[in-house]
Amino acid sequence: MSRRLVPLPVLLWRITALELPRVLRRCPRCDLARPFVSSGCFRVNAQKRRLDVWLVHRCEACDETWNAPIAERVTPESLGAGLERYHANDDALARRLAFAVPGADCAVPYVVERPPLAAAIVRVELVDPVAVRLDRLLAGELGVSRAEVARRAAQGALGARDPRRRVTDGLEFTFHFDEL
Repeated sequence: MSRRLVPLPVLLWRITALELPRVLRRCPRCDLARPFVSSGCFRVNAQKRRLDVWLVHRCEACDETWNAPIAERVTPESLGAGLERYHANDDALARRLAFAVPGADCAVPYVVERPPLAAAIVRVELVDPVAVRLDRLLAGELGVSRAEVARRAAQGALGARDPRRRVTDGLEFTFHFDEL
């Protein structure tokens, strides 16, 4: 009599940032290095048939503005339907581009939406590109220390995954709750 192996279910963990990333830069009004955060607004400027698009950021201390370049000297046709989204200050587009600004600190607080814990294959979906390591994510979700996660990973509880690796969109790992 042979035992039939039951495949593990695939559970989706969705990670969403609770706030937008900050860019540390010198504020001309404060005359200090200050964090700037996206205002969610775009600025579009035309020079003949060329467009420049910026995402407006504000100093957290004094509200001075800084424009992070998104597109420089492009034709309206190259932006396509995106041009209307810039003019309308599309919230989803502004949020996505705030994480893509060079110098943005993506180590922001986040929340994980997940079903109840069980032995499964976990697939991680990054709604926002937050910077988090797998050991920190698991420690926070399981209520154990990162050292405990590393110890269990060394015993094979996460398969061949390195718990110190950064979580990426689409990351999959086998998870046995009874082992953690």
